[in-house]
Amino acid sequence: MSCPFCRSLDLAVRNFGTGKTRQFHVNCHNCGADGPLADGTTEAWALWNERPNEPQRGDGTPPHHSN
Repeated sequence: MSCPFCRSLDLAVRNFGTGKTRQFHVNCHNCGADGPLADGTTEAWALWNERPNEPQRGDGTPPHHSN
């Protein structure tokens, strides 16, 4: 899945820590968004892909939010 914030496909799994404390998450190289923490790369991608889909308008584009 693309990044939910910028729709980029420039994604990679990053890891940090060592040994038993090593954790992983998907990171968007375009905007810097991070996915949920996981115990391995497969789980990191699975968690990234399980996030809810963004709401769509009738024409298939995401709604614009005003502040």
